[in-house]
Amino acid sequence: MFKKIKLLEKNKEDIIFKNEKKQNKEFFLYTVTEKNKKKRKNKQNHDNDKKINKIDKIEKKEEQNNINIEVHQNSESIPSHTNSLSFISLKNEKYNQENIINGGINQEKIILNEDENKSKSSDCFRKLHNCIEEYYNILEEALVIQRKIKNELFNYFSSIIKIVYKNSNILIYGSSLYNLDIDTSDLDLSISTKEDINLSDLEKYLKENNKNNQYINVNGILTASVPVIKIEIDYLKIENAEITRLYGMLKDTIYYKKCYNSDNNDYMNKTNIDISLNSINNKQIEFIKLSLNEYPEMRSIIKIIKKILQLKNMNNSYHGGMSSYCLFLLIYSYMKFYHNKINDNKIKEINLGSLLMEILAFYTNYIDFNCTIIDPSSDFPFIREYTLEIIPTIIEPITKKNAAKTIYKIFDVLESLSIVYEDLLRISESDNNNNLILEMMKEYSKN
Repeated sequence: MFKKIKLLEKNKEDIIFKNEKKQNKEFFLYTVTEKNKKKRKNKQNHDNDKKINKIDKIEKKEEQNNINIEVHQNSESIPSHTNSLSFISLKNEKYNQENIINGGINQEKIILNEDENKSKSSDCFRKLHNCIEEYYNILEEALVIQRKIKNELFNYFSSIIKIVYKNSNILIYGSSLYNLDIDTSDLDLSISTKEDINLSDLEKYLKENNKNNQYINVNGILTASVPVIKIEIDYLKIENAEITRLYGMLKDTIYYKKCYNSDNNDYMNKTNIDISLNSINNKQIEFIKLSLNEYPEMRSIIKIIKKILQLKNMNNSYHGGMSSYCLFLLIYSYMKFYHNKINDNKIKEINLGSLLMEILAFYTNYIDFNCTIIDPSSDFPFIREYTLEIIPTIIEPITKKNAAKTIYKIFDVLESLSIVYEDLLRISESDNNNNLILEMMKEYSKN
């Protein structure tokens, strides 16, 4: 009675109905792949209204900025930018492959009207490049002295820790170990011991021996996955002659004269110490060092974004902000993408101004963290996969766990960086001859 049924070979298991026609009695089997996708998408939209509303806001900003992208072909110069953005080369197949982020990089319409703005935008980004180099150099001048102060603090706390835990070794880790620190970076210490010890003993000792009120605050977060004692200290109250001498030198640096208010600079002598237990991962240390050797230009970009996040109170992972390590993984992942692009286009030098703006635009306008897994150890770090999680997914290269599991304020972080991008565009096109980065830092520090 029935004629032969035509099967769609690729989707044999998704058959849901037959459509009979009186003429020719031909039947077709239909797949529900696309319909299921729509149903799932509708359900996800319904269940995640708040998330999607935030994503929509970011996407609207992209439309308002009229971001147009050009495919750069065989360019031998630094990529020039329009007033908004023109940086992503997508012609190469590796950028157009199936696993690139859906809803991330716009693969459909890649058009640029570059000639009109080429000269102006090139000047703006060369100016920004010079400002980044100048900012990095004057910051490093101050950090050389600050690291000597932290070395004194390391010796001071090592002696205290050995009083409480006699058979222990104390090691520095974190940003101070890789010279990725900024002026407000914590000093991260790890107690290495084979004994079964409790950090509450050290917390108690510090609170009971606060001689000159040098410890402004001692707070043990002992129930966290990595227990830590967080200490805020006024290091001038330690009564260390070397620290006092170094502090005098620190106040005379260009960075502190330009970035700190001379009428109220008492917070210059305050810093935070984080003490944890057996938190050193040698493989992770090696990975970070090799990455910085591979992409040395990362260092200045990381420090600038890190400082901006600190000024906007978005750098505390304990309160949903972006941790320094996650920021490092994001920048490293983009550097893989970026170097593939510049190698394809035969670009011989890197403009730091262009690179900073590209990173800000890439993560605030082109990446949808709800359907993207970022795997820095992969040749192509950005993998398309939808997730209902509010937090982003950044695969830690050593442990293969999600390094971003505490960043529940990711949309606030992205919004802050989007504002930074717009502010940099605005001031880079102005006639201001001052350092653009320093000007922006001053403006943010007032808020």
